[in-house]
Amino acid sequence: YNRFAGATGKPALEGSPEMPAGNVNFEEAAAYCTWAGKHIPTGEEWEKAARGATGRAYPWGNEPDATKGNFKGNPASAGKAMAVDSMPESATPEGLLHVAGNVWEWTRDPQKPSAE
Repeated sequence: YNRFAGATGKPALEGSPEMPAGNVNFEEAAAYCTWAGKHIPTGEEWEKAARGATGRAYPWGNEPDATKGNFKGNPASAGKAMAVDSMPESATPEGLLHVAGNVWEWTRDPQKPSAE
């Protein structure tokens, strides 16, 4: 995100580059995605990435486990954002990290989580 900010004259985010980009509004996130040749995912795209082709209940599998995400009840999280490459044990089989917990993500459309 800070490379985008530098290239477009926007203010850089404070903090470590290992941390997720936080306090970015929708318009800023959309501009970043356009600059990077990407798009903000739809809610369905985000959920498909998190659940995978098999439709897992959780990114890591079908059993709840508060220790596999930056969630309340996980002593490792300390109630604050964690580095984007932390908690590899919670990765999806496809290798995505922190698709449950950590910081909120933008989607292009309002989406309520499905029960499926």
